Amino acid sequence: MSRNSSIDSNPDVTSSEASQLSSSDGAAETSPHDASREERIRIAAYDVAERRGFAPGSETEDWLEAERLIDQQDVGESASPQNAQ
Repeated sequence: MSRNSSIDSNPDVTSSEASQLSSSDGAAETSPHDASREERIRIAAYDVAERRGFAPGSETEDWLEAERLIDQQDVGESASPQNAQ
């Protein structure tokens, strides 16, 4: 059974979800904001890893810490007085 036929026959998958899942490259579409956020997380994760000396085995924790840092920055920016005009 092909990937697309299993998607098409699944009643729990909406047509929108099916079109995303069956896209030619198989990747979900991301907005420019998501791409920018991911790049910022990537840079922050590198910084976190660098601070701990790039010791192996903590890559996931580095990424999660970087996500928290970026999310905190984003919340801080949206709550700043200059953005509350």
